[in-house]
Parts: sequence; structure tokens; C-alpha cells
Amino acid sequence: MAELARHLPPSHDLETLSYWLAMAREAGVVLSDEVQRIDLEDNGEVFRFTVPEVGLEYEASQNLSLD
Repeated sequence: MAELARHLPPSHDLETLSYWLAMAREAGVVLSDEVQRIDLEDNGEVFRFTVPEVGLEYEASQNLSLD
């Protein structure tokens, strides 16, 4: 998720991060006990989110319903 946030900086912070976690769960990805920290800046303030480490393979993403 940290890599995804670097490439596609979320515009809605927590909402986007929770959406990404929901997509991982839908794809059958087991959420790790390991965590990542993601720092997002908005209007000069930095918000730190601690999220499970998640790896999503391309094949697993093909069956996602993005509705």
C-alpha cells in the first residue's frame, strides 16, 4: 500500500486507504500482521496512517468488482 500511495497519492486520505484494503480483501489477499506507515500531506499538515502490509498480484486483481 505504501508503494501504491507513492505512485497514486490518495486525494481522500483515509477513504482511499480503506478502499484499497477492501479491494485486497475482495481479491482474497490475507492481510499481514506486518504494518506499513504512510505519511500523506494535506494543506501543509502531515497525517500518518498505519496499515497492514498487503501484496496484490495482478492475477488476483482481475476478478475485482470496482463498483
